[in-house]
Order: sequence, then C-alpha cells, then structure tokens
Amino acid sequence: MSGTLMGVVDTLMIAPLGTDALAAIGLATSALIIVYSGLFGLLSVVAVALAQAHGAKDQHALAAHLTSGMVLATMASLTVAGAMVLAFPGFSRLTSSPAVLDALFPYWCAVAAMTVPYALFGVFRGLYNAVDRPWAAVWIGLAGVALNIPLNWLLIYEADLGLLGAGLASFAAKSITLVIAIWHWRHAPGIAAHRQTARFNWAYVLRHVKEGLPVSLGSLGEGSAYAATGLMMALFGAVALAANQVVHSIGAIMYMVPMGMTAAVAIRMGQAVGAREVSRYRPIFLAANGVVLAWAALVFAPLLAFRDDIAGALSTDLEVIALAVPMFMTMAFIQFADGLQSIALGALRGQTDNRVPNAITISVYWAVALPLAYAVGFVLGLGPSGVLAGYAIGVLTSALILQARFWKRTRAA
Repeated sequence: MSGTLMGVVDTLMIAPLGTDALAAIGLATSALIIVYSGLFGLLSVVAVALAQAHGAKDQHALAAHLTSGMVLATMASLTVAGAMVLAFPGFSRLTSSPAVLDALFPYWCAVAAMTVPYALFGVFRGLYNAVDRPWAAVWIGLAGVALNIPLNWLLIYEADLGLLGAGLASFAAKSITLVIAIWHWRHAPGIAAHRQTARFNWAYVLRHVKEGLPVSLGSLGEGSAYAATGLMMALFGAVALAANQVVHSIGAIMYMVPMGMTAAVAIRMGQAVGAREVSRYRPIFLAANGVVLAWAALVFAPLLAFRDDIAGALSTDLEVIALAVPMFMTMAFIQFADGLQSIALGALRGQTDNRVPNAITISVYWAVALPLAYAVGFVLGLGPSGVLAGYAIGVLTSALILQARFWKRTRAA
C-alpha cells in the first residue's frame, strides 16, 4: 500500500511540471510494474514461509526464514537495480520524444536505487503480517508516504530538481521507512517474542529461490503484460501516456484493498497450512472474495460519477483529460476482475501451489489479454480505452480459471 501511495504522490506533485514530465513518469511506471512484480513475487514466498512457521509455532524456523529473506532481498534488489540502469537505452524505442527521455533518465536512476530498501522492507512487512502484527507494517509504511510529501516539495520545487528530485525523495523516504522497521523489530515490546535470531543458512535461501522463481515468473508475466498495455500507449503519443498515468494512479489506489487482501489471504492460508487446519481453507477464501467484491462495488459508482473531476484534478491539459475520462470506465471493470484473480492467487500461494497457477496467468495474459488489447485498441480502432478493454477480458478469464482451481483443490476440505 505504501509503495502505491508513494507513486501516486509522485504523480500528483509532478503533474504541474507539464505533460512531458507526466508522460515520463507514466513510461517509468509501466516499466516499474515489471520490476516490482518480479521482486514481489520472489519475496512473497518468504512471507508465506514465515506464516507457516508461525502457524506451526516454530520460532527458530521463523528467525531462519527472516535472515535468509533479508539476504535474498539484498541480492535480488541489487541485481535488479543494476539491470534497470543498463536497460534504460531501450526506452528510446518506446518514445521518440527527446523531452520525455531527458526528463526520465535521472528519475529512473533514483528509483532503481529505491528497489533495495523496497525489497528489504517487503521482508519485514511479511514478518509483521505473518505474526499477526499487520498494522505495524501499515503505520511504518504510511510514515514513509507522509515523509515523501515534504521531501518531494523540497527537492522538486525548492531545489528545482524536477523529476530527479521526485526520485531522490522517494528513495530517501523508502530508506527511512526501512530504518524505522528495523528499529521497531529490535525494540518494540509487542514483537519481542519473535525477535529470536538464527545463523544464516544457504539452504533456506535456496528453498526460497526454488519456490519463489515460479511465483516471480508468474508475477513478471502478469506485471509485464499490464506494463505492455502502458507501453502500447506510447504508440499513441505523449498525451496518451499522460492520460494512462492519470488513470493508473487512481486504479493503483483502488487496487490497494485487493492487493492487501491477496497478502492477507496468503498469510492466513499459510498459517492454516502450518497448523494443519484444513477446515479453515474455504472460509478464508470466501471471506476474502467477499471483501474484494464489496470493495469493487463500493468504488465503481463514484469512479464513474466523478471521472471528469478526477481527471481534471490530476492534469490541466484538456487533451489528457478528454482521453482519460473514458479510460476510467474500463479501469473500473479491471478492478473487479483483478480482485477475483488476486484472491485466488493468494490462496493458492498460501498452500505453496505456485507452478500451475503462475503458468495459467502467464499463458492467459500473453495468449489472450495482450492480443485482445492490441486487437481492440489498434485493429478495431478504439484507441487507449480499447487497449484497456481487451486487457480486462483477459484478466477476467485468468480469474475464473484460478478460482475454479482453488475450489477443485479444496474439495475435501
């Protein structure tokens, strides 16, 4: 949630710099979805392992998984950060605007560095969720978002660093968030029972890699497919990129509840697996589905009713506003489909069922969602809204298949 809000804060505070700056951050966001999806998928298995250890009341295993998770997060994030900087020249193939590329490079380097504290904080967030202290992670994350606002103002406008200032502010805020999480883990009385340390063991890291790679590949497949729709927007020009960033920012806020429920259902399912409480599987799944469907219904009406006002609040460019308004309608449907899919993935992940579900998502996204996005947007000529509409059909297809898989696996529960 905090990472999503930080991206929204950047969008809101960068918008006054103009359409080129907004297009640059839109292009970066599309690519960052791929990066963060892969990291999140890889490290999500650490959170599940922590939950299973907590469910089994095995404090030594909990400590061992935390230690190995920190090592894995450091290694993976440093590798990703270096790859991001080296891959930057590839953006020149996605936009022909020198102004967009010039604005993007310093921001891209700063957010590449941010992947390190992002990944490490993700491990601590998994720990807090696993030991039933989720609000600790929430408040620590929100503290980072709150800090990002004045840092953005100082570095973007007072220091006149523009997009570079936004990237540096996000890196600083996320780093301070990590420091707070470490301090809280070492000193907070409520977490004392879970503060046991364990000697580092490569076997745990290798286990996480073995289980995490399929999840990471699945998350990459899903994230890169969504990112590809954003990159398709670049073919329509800077205005379409900026409009997509406006819509994505609001969609990201709405998706925070389904995303949080995904993590929660994976943790709860992991605890039930660790405690061998098979009878809890379906009630956990049903409750999570109910929450995301209620949330989708709650946000659908106001999103459609106030889409003109929302677009106008994020951009003063009339062309951007005109393009963004119809895109909000398809984004609302994507929220519904993505919520169902996320709950199914989280529940299956909590049962350490990773390979088949991730193969399903990769296959459906690349064989159904993206071809439909291109066909509806370009072949049928419906433009950016058509790209999102075609993609939404693919997401719903994946969601229904994964929901059916969970019910089949838990038939005896």
